[in-house]
Amino acid sequence: MNFKYYLKIVFLSLLLGLFFGQAVFAFTDLDENDPNTVLIREFYDRGLTKGYPDGTFRPEGTITRAEFLTFVNRTFGFEGGVESLEFSDITGDEWFEGELRTAVMNGYIQGYPDGTFRPEKEISRQEVAYVLNSILEYPAEVFAETEDEIAIWAEDAVNALLQRKIMVLEEGFFHGEKADTRESVAVALLKTLHLKEEEAELHEKDDLPGGGTSSGGFPSGGDDVDRPDEDVIYSMEKTIAGLEKVIVGENSYTSKLDETSRYIVSDIKDAMESYLDDYEFDYESEMEDVKGRYRELSEQTQKDIELAIRTCVAADYLYTLQDFFIAKEF
Repeated sequence: MNFKYYLKIVFLSLLLGLFFGQAVFAFTDLDENDPNTVLIREFYDRGLTKGYPDGTFRPEGTITRAEFLTFVNRTFGFEGGVESLEFSDITGDEWFEGELRTAVMNGYIQGYPDGTFRPEKEISRQEVAYVLNSILEYPAEVFAETEDEIAIWAEDAVNALLQRKIMVLEEGFFHGEKADTRESVAVALLKTLHLKEEEAELHEKDDLPGGGTSSGGFPSGGDDVDRPDEDVIYSMEKTIAGLEKVIVGENSYTSKLDETSRYIVSDIKDAMESYLDDYEFDYESEMEDVKGRYRELSEQTQKDIELAIRTCVAADYLYTLQDFFIAKEF
C-alpha cells in the first residue's frame, strides 16, 4: 500500500469517518456548508458558549459588552474578581456582575469617562480587536491596506489580528465601527485559542532535547517511500498531542471516559505515532480492530469519545487532512 492509502484509512475512515461523520450540529440555525460552522461547533464543544434556550446560536446577532467579556473570560480561563465595582450604571445584581468583576481584575476592559460601563451597548469590531490584543499583546508588523478608516487608537490592534488571521477583512473593508456579530466574535476567540495552543506546543518542543523531534525528524522507510507534506505532518502531530490530552483526562469531557474508551483513543494515538516513525508501518489490522470495538460501544459512549476528542483536537487539523485527501485521487 502507498502513503496516501495509509492515511486515508487512518484519518478519513477512523477519525473523520467515525467522529465527524455522525456529528449532530449543536445549533439549529447554522449553515452546515459554512466553514465557520465547524469553528462555532468547536467553540460550543469546548464549553465556551451555550447558545439560546431555543437551540439557536444566532450567528448574525450583535454582541453586547457584557456578553463579550463573558466569552473572553471563558476562552482565556480568567478567574477571580475585584471586591467592588465602581460603575454608576451597575447595581451589582446583574447576571454578568461576576464576569465583570473578573474582567476588571484582569485589566482588559474599562468603563467610559462618565463613570458608566454600558453593558448593553453593542461592541464594535475595532473595540473587539483592541480588547483582544490588549490581552495577547501581539505586535503589528504588517499593516493592511483597508478600504475604510480604522480608529487611530485601534489601528495597531486591528493590524496585529489581521496579520495573524484572527480577524479578517470583508472585500477589503474592516468595518471597524460596525457592531460585531456573535459568529465573528466566536470565530476570532477560537482562532486565538488555537494560536495560543500552537505557541505552547512549539515552546514545549523547543524545551525538549534535540528540539523535540524524533528519529532526527525523518521517519525510516527509505528514500522510495512517499512522505506527507509538512502541513499534513503538523496536523498529525497536533492530533497526537490532542489525543494524549484525552487519555490523561484533561477536562470534564475527557475525565468521564471509561477505561475501554481510553484504550480506543490510546490505540489510535499509538498507530499514528508508529506511522510517523516508520511510513511502512502496517497498522491496517489494528485499525480494523479499533473500529470494531468502537462500533460495539453504546451511542452515548461513542458520543462521549467524540466530544472528548473535539475538546482536545482542533477541528482545523482534522479538516485540513480531510481537504487534503478529498482533493487527491486514490
